[in-house]
Amino acid sequence: MSVRKIIIQTIKTNGLTSFTLEELKVLCRELVAASPEQYSQKLYKNVWNLKQKGLLDIEKQQDPKENRYVVTPQLLLEMSIDSPAATSNHKSSFPEFLDTLRKRLNQYSTDLATTSAEAQEYQDLAKCFPEQRASLDVKYNNAYERAVELRGKLRAIENELQDHAL
Repeated sequence: MSVRKIIIQTIKTNGLTSFTLEELKVLCRELVAASPEQYSQKLYKNVWNLKQKGLLDIEKQQDPKENRYVVTPQLLLEMSIDSPAATSNHKSSFPEFLDTLRKRLNQYSTDLATTSAEAQEYQDLAKCFPEQRASLDVKYNNAYERAVELRGKLRAIENELQDHAL
């Protein structure tokens, strides 16, 4: 089985909606035959390709090792098409789609609260320590940009859930 298929199967089997590369490495380790260095390269290359194809999104963090990869609806659709059960009954993926949207909504809400608090703390620290303002402003701006991105993602998911409200 290709590394790409192993990654997708691991995401599906574990019900992942988001993950770091380290988390994925742990879950896939026994499934990919390669040296540790080759393993990391293969995994990263395939995750990057999935991102480039729009099957994964990335939530960048200050430390790149903490970047989170988020499953997109396109990947959910691909996973449901690859599933033999889903091929015979395509509608069975819709509840899974809504469940994934709800999980993402919860995750993004939590991430937004954390990121907003982080941005606020940088502002507060800059007031208390004006000599550190330049460094703190850069961190504040990064946190603020992440918060804005999360707000956009939340709005998109809320709109999608509203469109499918029964």
